Amino acid sequence: MKLPEKLLTLRKRSGLSQEALAEKLGVSRQTVSRWELGTAQPELGSLLPLCRLFGVPAEVLLDDGQDLPTAPPPVPEAAPRRDRRRLLGWLLLGLGLLGNGVFFLLSRLEKVPYPLVTREGGQTWYTWGAQETYSYRWFLYDRQLTACAVLLWLLALAGLLVLLLPPERLRSWRERLSQRIKKAS
Repeated sequence: MKLPEKLLTLRKRSGLSQEALAEKLGVSRQTVSRWELGTAQPELGSLLPLCRLFGVPAEVLLDDGQDLPTAPPPVPEAAPRRDRRRLLGWLLLGLGLLGNGVFFLLSRLEKVPYPLVTREGGQTWYTWGAQETYSYRWFLYDRQLTACAVLLWLLALAGLLVLLLPPERLRSWRERLSQRIKKAS
């Protein structure tokens, strides 16, 4: 395998464009193109950085009789970010559902008073009597936990949005929201 083929193979294996490689080496894109076409060869000052960048010895690169060592395919860099998003989504969803689940279970353990509603002449009257029930709604009301439960449901909804929506849509929503906040202030 000749030098131009090796350079082309190594550049593609690394997932670099000619422009990106040229930028890393401090040369022009046309210079990299000429190297790959075989109309020019890298100067000594570019050869060592090429070897370091691609992780091959200079002998392998310069000797036409030696083939390139086989390398495993490059690991995509987007995977960890997607995994973090997925973890965040599951975490938010889990916290929201777990918190409201605890409230629901507590509401089944203890009776709480609930109002008796009477309507007379277009008016509504709430009277708190001796009536008690096992109710999620009235448990939250009696213990003043309604706002906390709403926040937990919003956490769960945010987790679902992170899991189900593509990141581009979430980014555009975030940008629009920040623009509206700037206009309001």
